[in-house]
Amino acid sequence: MQTLFIIVTFFLKMHEAQENNKFFIDAVYLKLNEDPVLQGNNFTFECSLDITKADESQQPKFNYSLFKDNRLLKKYTSDATTQLFAIQGVVKSHSGSYVCQVSYYGPQFIEKKSEALSVDVKGNWTKPVLKVSPKHVVVGGTVSLHCEAPKEIPPMKFLFFINNQKYQTHEGVAENGNYLVYNHTIQNIKQNNVCCAVTGKTSWNTNDQSFSDKMDIEVVDPISNFTLEVFPSNRLNEGDSFNMTCALTWNLLEAKPEIDITKDNVLLHNTSSIRIGKLYGRTFSKNAFVTDKGHYKCKVRINGVMQYREDFIFVDVLLSTPELWREPNISEVVRGHNITLLCKSDNKLDQVKYTFYRKTATLVTRNVSRNVSARFILTINDNADLEGYKCKAENGNESFPLSPKYSKGLNFTLIVPVSKPELSILQNTSEVLLGTSVKLLCRSPSGTDPIFYSLFKGEKFMKTANGSVVDGVQFNISILQESDYGAYQCKAENRAPNMSKYSEKRNITILDCVGKPPGGNAQLQRYSKNESHTVIQIIVIQIHK
Repeated sequence: MQTLFIIVTFFLKMHEAQENNKFFIDAVYLKLNEDPVLQGNNFTFECSLDITKADESQQPKFNYSLFKDNRLLKKYTSDATTQLFAIQGVVKSHSGSYVCQVSYYGPQFIEKKSEALSVDVKGNWTKPVLKVSPKHVVVGGTVSLHCEAPKEIPPMKFLFFINNQKYQTHEGVAENGNYLVYNHTIQNIKQNNVCCAVTGKTSWNTNDQSFSDKMDIEVVDPISNFTLEVFPSNRLNEGDSFNMTCALTWNLLEAKPEIDITKDNVLLHNTSSIRIGKLYGRTFSKNAFVTDKGHYKCKVRINGVMQYREDFIFVDVLLSTPELWREPNISEVVRGHNITLLCKSDNKLDQVKYTFYRKTATLVTRNVSRNVSARFILTINDNADLEGYKCKAENGNESFPLSPKYSKGLNFTLIVPVSKPELSILQNTSEVLLGTSVKLLCRSPSGTDPIFYSLFKGEKFMKTANGSVVDGVQFNISILQESDYGAYQCKAENRAPNMSKYSEKRNITILDCVGKPPGGNAQLQRYSKNESHTVIQIIVIQIHK
């Protein structure tokens, strides 16, 4: 079936060629006659084509073009269907991707390309030649680096190295020539040795490079004796006097240095200039404040290049007496509960070391940053945990110790939560006649005085009173109507938060005398009522006539 398709296609093209008196370029082929390709040898490309033409007597002329990496390398015109391209004196840069393009400029324009053919020349890049101008330069000046690979063909990549260090910006590709120029600004006196390398346009293999000879540059530093000094020291206490001086010896007469002093990258405007012969500088003096602490730089600009010296000034603040308190700031504590102690000294040190004590025993040590309180959480279990608390503040930087300061002492009062109260009726019977009263006693067996007692009828609050563990509180309840009977309960609480306790419920039974007509007989009746699953009896006396 495939053979039939090819035959049909051929006859269709022949028919079209006869109809239009034309021909077709069916395919272009490119092959290499030598493999492998060695540096220094010769090799040949063969470019051939298949054509279809209506008249065998036609002798069209073809333009054969050989491209390397999309750049025209050679070009011939021939009426043959095969063309040879000879490459002599092969070098490493002959490696690349080759394509043969065939075109015809007759009654109609025809153009066809071959598939790309990759060639890898076995060998090394020829050694490039580096030229440097000028060879004497002042820091901040520019040198021109001219790197050339005269035996190689473009495109190729050039790389430049300063003191054996390659910069990403110090490279480029020569598309149409065999050299590249890079202008480099000398940043400091140490940038005094340069070289270059050549490699393929897209090569990242550091082994596939050839280096030039290294060349020295004489770099002149116009600055000498460049210093930044702080007197008497860069470690100061707030209020100390100090002086900062930035000075240098300037060796060039044609320009003056620009000198600035900055603190934390902010220019200082309160400095004075110094000029004595070749000595230039800036200086200032002042009393130290905590805001003077920071990173100082003396910057010198030379032909657009900047050099600097730097120092850091520390300003310490004498420690103040620390304050010790509880959070929340109350003196009462509940047995078995945790409390939080805080300690803080009013100072501007970067690090403060706090130590917590109970009497003479060290409890814990904390290192915290400026303006942060140290925290310590402890549990109060008995009376021995109530007294003798204090804290100590000292410089957290042990390299520069300051005299420690101690807080005042802190004591606490222990609060014992109430125990479950007991509710009792102060009479022999729980049966009470309407119109009379009953006395109820609520007392908690333990807890810190004073204790607050509250009485409830069911869920309804009735009254409250202050009492003690010993005596408790007596409540007098008037029984005026049937709704006054039922279950009574009391609650006990003290200053221990959220630790109130409730008694068991006590029931009151009511006696009621009703309907006593003159001369009648009284009849005693008992009524029972269920309230909260407790049976309450009501005694009713009726008088019959």
